[in-house]
Amino acid sequence: MAFSGNSIYRNKGACGAVKGEGPIPPGKYWIVDRGSGGLVSKIREKSLDLFNKIYNGTQFGHNEWFALYRDDWGIDDGTWIDGVYRGLFRLHPGTISEGCITIAHNSDYAQIRNALMNTSLIQVPCMRSLMARGWIEVVASDYTYICS
Repeated sequence: MAFSGNSIYRNKGACGAVKGEGPIPPGKYWIVDRGSGGLVSKIREKSLDLFNKIYNGTQFGHNEWFALYRDDWGIDDGTWIDGVYRGLFRLHPGTISEGCITIAHNSDYAQIRNALMNTSLIQVPCMRSLMARGWIEVVASDYTYICS
């Protein structure tokens, strides 16, 4: 099972502009290897991963996640939706989603990750140096919901 967004916004397609809680906005997203960041980011992530492994039984670390880059005017780690800037979308396992696509079961994520890692990289059109493992189309199925 996969989901996106938290609390009342979970899987509510009309709420893609709700920063930090809403689901990933609709569109085509390139699945790319996640960058490692700087020294401070690496230390923070290693600490979080160790904590989560010990106390929550987490199986996958941040370095095993994927980044999701929206296919828009600038294919990168952020996008605009309804005048709101959203970014840092990821494909990862777990129970929390701040707009990422989150896979609820580690076994499901392991299968998806294994399939993606065994797929040949493809060049993202119009982005000479960006290679992707594939793409995913996010559709909003609940535009009758009103976000406030």
